[in-house]
Amino acid sequence: MNLKRSSWSPILAELKFAGHLLVQNKIVLSGIVISVGVLITAILSPFVVSPTIATTIDLPDRLHPPSATHWFGTDDFGRDLLGMIILSTRLDVSAMLEIVGAGLLIGVPLGAFSGFLGGKLDEALMRITDVFFSIPSLILALAVAAALGRGLDNLILAMIVVQWPGYARILRGQVLVEKDRLYVDALRALGIGKVRIIMLHIIPNTIYPLLVQCTLDLGGVILTFAGLSFLGFGASALTPELGRLITAGQTYIFQAPWLTAFPGIAILIIALAFNLMGDGIRDVLDPKLRR
Repeated sequence: MNLKRSSWSPILAELKFAGHLLVQNKIVLSGIVISVGVLITAILSPFVVSPTIATTIDLPDRLHPPSATHWFGTDDFGRDLLGMIILSTRLDVSAMLEIVGAGLLIGVPLGAFSGFLGGKLDEALMRITDVFFSIPSLILALAVAAALGRGLDNLILAMIVVQWPGYARILRGQVLVEKDRLYVDALRALGIGKVRIIMLHIIPNTIYPLLVQCTLDLGGVILTFAGLSFLGFGASALTPELGRLITAGQTYIFQAPWLTAFPGIAILIIALAFNLMGDGIRDVLDPKLRR
């Protein structure tokens, strides 16, 4: 029993210290709280607001300003704008998580095997990533989305194509340092295969900087996704999505400015919250910043 307590005590002490660091930084803590609130809103949105509101057209009730009945006013189809923003949160957040998650699934193994094995595989991957990095990510995503065609699935796929090279490059750099450690030489001496060394030992010891980076990327991904949807590459007109709401509202920018203001503020809050959360996780996981 004492052995179990002694083995868990360093972990508990580490978690306690990490929580202390987060609580001390009120700005980061507020970002984490807002991010959790956004995730909860995305999960519960179909239960809070009926999804049928997205396809309901009530022209007599269109373009009503904010009031006690409609807190954020109504859009050009007569739909409650607050309800549409809540429903849009689910689509935008799920797309954001899909893009970052798929980028990790592609970039992590490619970067790990490239850095560990070296040779022609490493050289080929680095030249491919150089091509991706030579083009601004927004422009590249726009070009890939245009080549694939309009549609929500194609837009997500285009952003995944843009997202994975950065993760592969980061993990490769970490693996290049880690593969020269003594424990890797010991594993090789024991006859353990390269795949097992990479998957069970190298990646777990090098993944933390990448987790921090993908958390920081969440805000930028949702901005890019909403921006490309605004340009018409994502969801259809009646689909609840923040970028599409702004697109629909730009026609009435002077007549009904709330149509663009409130979805834009929602995007700003979500992106800022996830960026603050990423900063907090970086501060907790980086030993240099914890001193």
